[in-house]
Amino acid sequence: MPPKKIVLSQAIETIKNSDFGLYSNQLQAATADFGPLDKLLYRDIFNATYDNEGKRSEDIGQSFALACKRALVQRLGIFYSDEGKPNLNQNTLVDFLLVIMNFLGVSEDPDALLIYSFKKGKYIDAHDSIARIMALLLNDFDHNLWGIGRENAIIELLKRKAKQASMKDFSKDYFGFSGQDLSLTDLSLVPHNPDHMVLLQSPIEPKEMATPQFDQFLRSTFDDQAERDFVQEWAGYLLDLNNTGTVILFAISSGASGKSTLFNVYRDMLGATNVSGIKVQSLSKQFAKQGLMDKLAILADENDADGFPTSELKAISGYSPITIDRKFKDSIETVLRLKMAFAFNTLPAPEDTVGFSRRLIILPFEHTFLAKSADKQLGEKLVAELPGIAWLAIKKLKELRQNDYAFSQSANMAETKAEYFATKETPVATFMRQQLHIVSGQTLTRADIIQDFEIWLKASNVASKGYTKGQRFWNEFRRCFPIIFEGVNYSEHKSNGYQVVDDIGFRADGVDSALNLK
Repeated sequence: MPPKKIVLSQAIETIKNSDFGLYSNQLQAATADFGPLDKLLYRDIFNATYDNEGKRSEDIGQSFALACKRALVQRLGIFYSDEGKPNLNQNTLVDFLLVIMNFLGVSEDPDALLIYSFKKGKYIDAHDSIARIMALLLNDFDHNLWGIGRENAIIELLKRKAKQASMKDFSKDYFGFSGQDLSLTDLSLVPHNPDHMVLLQSPIEPKEMATPQFDQFLRSTFDDQAERDFVQEWAGYLLDLNNTGTVILFAISSGASGKSTLFNVYRDMLGATNVSGIKVQSLSKQFAKQGLMDKLAILADENDADGFPTSELKAISGYSPITIDRKFKDSIETVLRLKMAFAFNTLPAPEDTVGFSRRLIILPFEHTFLAKSADKQLGEKLVAELPGIAWLAIKKLKELRQNDYAFSQSANMAETKAEYFATKETPVATFMRQQLHIVSGQTLTRADIIQDFEIWLKASNVASKGYTKGQRFWNEFRRCFPIIFEGVNYSEHKSNGYQVVDDIGFRADGVDSALNLK
């Protein structure tokens, strides 16, 4: 007797080629990505055709195909009335689907339903795939079985019956690459598996290979070996999704220095769809965080120094549950496990330095590459080396862990960071020192003061850093007042319908404007 698996294959081919239209090519194509549906559909029935001595009780043929069809309708929950009208037990069908495919619901989002794709090696949204499978599967038996209402009911039932997982459980122990998963326990590359709970995946497959273009880019961009080491360590750090020692990277230069090129390397290694380029100033918008729920990192190439939301960065980087407002859906609480890097031409004012300075690393880009000297094909050359860059990133992550996540830092990096946090004075404080002084009995309207502030910013070529917004300006103005003016308390009152600040005037030696010449 031939092995059962061979005979089973013959049986399946017979059924597929029978006159019953059972398990069409379209259905086979729709289900092939989610598990060996054909063998699972027929194995139990085929095994039942053997007697106790292991002999086949009947030949494979149309009669066997008919027997399969009769048995399958029971497993799929299909039944017929006395009049021959088909109907469906949706619970039976859903239970069957949950056995043969890997479905997961998301505890934070009752609308979510995921299915594991063996072809892609990760979980994907199930709605479109299962809708197509339902239509093809039910129509394979009877064209009267499928309907949009029944399809929606089956999907809703799948959501309720599927095993639930929290968002924080996905990609917790494995980073998904194309072809393999990276174990975040021992940093070994292993085959894809539904149990790895991979949701986001890089399109790159790591490979040990030379990276001469990337090496040359690092040498031409950074003079110090410690800075080149840091760039590679950060690439490895981006892969460590379960790390709680969060670090935020600021890249700083005047432009045309290689920042965007490096960020593109990081972005391509992770997969462009897995990375957000949201500007740091946009993080405080109501629905901004909704777009970060399915991202591995924020890599924002160009950010303004104004309106820097330190509190938002601290909340996201803390790996603690935060509330996320969603358009047309209920708000949810979840953890955003994001790595964050922001590029600036001018650094924002250092706010809330306690705690924030501990998380921040500043990487200066000190060389400028003019158009004539720039390699216009460098981006394409670096893309070709991404498998090797990813392989090196894994190696650097191992070293980083061995060093307890102590990143390499050059003396220049340390000095730049020290100077940055030493410059704590805000533009408002500097403006007050240069433009205002105490004049007992004199008043200035709040409108005149903030208008002069805007004129002073332009004349002095100083970034506003978000302080042109009224509430933020006046909060800082009141805070600085007793400091700048040596213990004089801030006071204001209403005069002729205007809010005026007491005992203050414009300095005669300040920046000339129509205001301070009054």
